[in-house]
Amino acid sequence: MPHPLVVQLRFTRREWIRGLKTVTAEEAARRFGAINPIAWMIGHLAWQEQLYWLERAQGRIVVPEVKRFGYGKPLDVPALDEAWAWWRAVTEAADPYLDGLSGPALTRRWKRESSRETPGTKLHRTTYHYWFHLGESQAVRQMLGHTKLPDFVGSFGTSQYRPAGSLRAPHPPEGAGSAASRGEGGSLAKPCARTAATARHEPRRGATAPTPMRPSAGGRGRAAAGGARRASRQSLTGTGAARQMRRAPRSMFRATIEAQTRKAQASTKAAP
Repeated sequence: MPHPLVVQLRFTRREWIRGLKTVTAEEAARRFGAINPIAWMIGHLAWQEQLYWLERAQGRIVVPEVKRFGYGKPLDVPALDEAWAWWRAVTEAADPYLDGLSGPALTRRWKRESSRETPGTKLHRTTYHYWFHLGESQAVRQMLGHTKLPDFVGSFGTSQYRPAGSLRAPHPPEGAGSAASRGEGGSLAKPCARTAATARHEPRRGATAPTPMRPSAGGRGRAAAGGARRASRQSLTGTGAARQMRRAPRSMFRATIEAQTRKAQASTKAAP
């Protein structure tokens, strides 16, 4: 299956055709102000696709006529039928290359590419370029008096979003447990490896568990005193006791805590 970026480029091509299929040859040659005619736009997109997927990627030129619609060239308005024929010839010639464009090839620049852009970036650029001229062409259609223009963006059909690498199993193999992690493209991959971060918290194989330390007499006394303070607070949390605590002065409450603390320390010292 083609890469998701290629799928979206082809969806955009279909939207390009849908937006212009009712335009006549006479209408395609009309120019309003500084806006280029629709026929020129079709030849211009054919020039871009040939420049990227054929000329720079493969050293091929299948339709030399579209070179005159390149960026910065003088305005040249072709016949509508010719423009569509050239566009179809270029896109059909480019498709075999696009079918195999994936993985490392998306980030490996072509030898004939003078910019720093990769084939993956060129896929973005071509797709966005289509949408720019698609909006422009719909404005021209409105100035031509067309009504009931198609709505954009249309139904995606078989071009729905899918993550890269989604042909892999969507679930981990039985017995993999909850340690499976999300791999590239969002599919569930094999359980994650034991990392340095997790290793710090895992016992070494064959290592014995450390023997817990016994608290000293002083530690037992402090623990008992702390327990007494907590117990005294908890004993005052009842409904009636809570009201008494709110009414009682702070000195009385402090005296109660200190008395219970001394009692707990005395019992600790008496213990063998």
